[in-house]
Amino acid sequence: MKLVIFGASGRTGRALVEQALEAGHDVTAAVRNPANFPIQHERLQVVKADILDPASVEAAVQGKNAVLSTVGPRKRTLFGAYKPEGLYSQGIKNILQAMQKNGIRRLVCVTAAAADDNYTPPGLYGSVIIPLFMRKLLADMKLMQREISKTNLDWIVVRPARLSDYPRTDEYRISLRPTPKDLATRRTDLAAFMLKELTDTQYLRKLPVIAD
Repeated sequence: MKLVIFGASGRTGRALVEQALEAGHDVTAAVRNPANFPIQHERLQVVKADILDPASVEAAVQGKNAVLSTVGPRKRTLFGAYKPEGLYSQGIKNILQAMQKNGIRRLVCVTAAAADDNYTPPGLYGSVIIPLFMRKLLADMKLMQREISKTNLDWIVVRPARLSDYPRTDEYRISLRPTPKDLATRRTDLAAFMLKELTDTQYLRKLPVIAD
């Protein structure tokens, strides 16, 4: 399968690129600084793209079979001021428009378990960290989820708990609503599940939660 991965330079994105190549896919890593991308492979193409730039997004998706996104904020400051603002909601509009224009149906992307209107994570993470540092980020993720849900594309929005860098286990749990048990998610397991969802239909047009 020919895949384009937005946010490929992040830690989850790099895990996703590596696993996609191991699985035999042809991968295009869409990143802002191609010269800094650390992975090389005969089936990997690294292109310059910014999801806030519609032209570069459209160029990146042309000729692909599916789109994956692990996009995250570039800068973090205090009190929820993640930069650039609107990264998720505006970026996904550009991705969706490019997909529809190029006849691409499958989208697998990431938000967060905390981006659920009816859920607050337990402990200091939910009572302190999110209100002080992640409020705007999660609000923008929710806008992104709503934009995706309005389309008739074959989409899956994967919602991990707090991300960790431990080795892959393939022993993750999947549910449709976050619970207090969903404390952490391995990036490597998240990447594996995203690749599985390229062809699976169980969670089509749903927002599955993944946790250790």
